[in-house]
Amino acid sequence: MQERRKYERITAAQSAVVVELRYAEPSAPEVSRTLFCSTADLSTHGLRLRLENEISVGTPLRVTVIFQLPSRHFKHIGRIRWVVRSSEAEYLLGVEFLPKTRPEMSAWRDFLDATFPGILRGLIDPA
Repeated sequence: MQERRKYERITAAQSAVVVELRYAEPSAPEVSRTLFCSTADLSTHGLRLRLENEISVGTPLRVTVIFQLPSRHFKHIGRIRWVVRSSEAEYLLGVEFLPKTRPEMSAWRDFLDATFPGILRGLIDPA
């Protein structure tokens, strides 16, 4: 299978990262939901989530990524790029972060590089 990822992924320990999602399904935009889930991996431009609920591809969402050690949190705006049922009780979802201001994305990249030394060196686009 051909690798389609544009950016390097960092495997994150489930106990170290908590993700809070806020979203509204396109079929019911007036209803907002908040879910807590775990992450399978992180990148400079998105993340892969594990959760019990399916969320439709294309759904916009607010993502808060909370790191426990070191204690830090980041707020992103994103959208669901793909969904795969990984088991009877779990879905994997690909989330792409939408463009943000340069200082916010720089802080995210700097944190990932400091927390996971060297993994992103040379792989982060300069934008």
